[in-house]
Amino acid sequence: MSLTTAYRKEGLGIASSIDRIIELSEPITLDKHDGGQDTFMGQGIVEIKTDFYHNDKPKPEWIIQVMHQMFCAEMSWAIIACMCQRGKMHLYPVKWNAPMVEIMADSYAEFWTLVKEDGEYPPIADDEKPEYLDISKHLEKTNQDLANLCSDYLQFAGAERAAKIEKDKLKESITVCLDSLDVEYAKIPGFQIKAASQSKEKKTQVGTGEFYDSVSFSIKETTYE
Repeated sequence: MSLTTAYRKEGLGIASSIDRIIELSEPITLDKHDGGQDTFMGQGIVEIKTDFYHNDKPKPEWIIQVMHQMFCAEMSWAIIACMCQRGKMHLYPVKWNAPMVEIMADSYAEFWTLVKEDGEYPPIADDEKPEYLDISKHLEKTNQDLANLCSDYLQFAGAERAAKIEKDKLKESITVCLDSLDVEYAKIPGFQIKAASQSKEKKTQVGTGEFYDSVSFSIKETTYE
C-alpha cells in the first residue's frame, strides 16, 4: 500500500515517509549483494530508487534511510528496489540492525540537544598538510624540464581517463545489446564477443606485518600569485 502520512517517533523528534508497505503471505528469499540470502515474511517496507550507476549494490545512504524507516515504522525488514546498469530490476534486502539503530538514536538525541541548547558540532580537525618546497631555482641541477614533464603527464593522464570512460561506455553498450538478445557468446562478421555472467569468490587481503617502500604520487596544476 502507498502512504500519504509519515511515521513518527514523537519522543525522539523524528519521522519518516515511506514509499510502500507490503504484506507477504508467503516467505520470499532474496540474494544479498555481499553474499548469502535473507528471507522475509509478513509486513515490510519497499523503498524505490532510480539509479543506473550504483554498481549492483545498495548505497550506504540507502541502507541508513531504510533503517530509519524501519525504526520509525517499527518494522524488521525492507527491500530496496532499483534498476541496475543493464536495465534489470534488483531487489536488495535489508534486515533490522540493532547496533546501527542505536548509533542513529544517539545521533538524533545529540542533534536535538544541540538545537535546544543552541550548541555547535565540534569542528572537524584538518589533517596536517605537508609543506611543498619551491625548487624552481635548483632545477638546472637536474638537467630536466620539470614543468614540461608535469604538463605532459597531466595531458596523458587526462587522455587516459577520457579513453577509459569511452571504453567503459562502449563495453556497456555492447553488453546491453547482447543482454537484450539473451546471448552471452556471440559472433558477427569480423568479431567474436563474450559477455558472460560469472560468479567470483570474494577475497580479503590480510596484512603480513611486513612493510615495503612505495611512492605516493600526484600532480596538480597551480598558479603562482
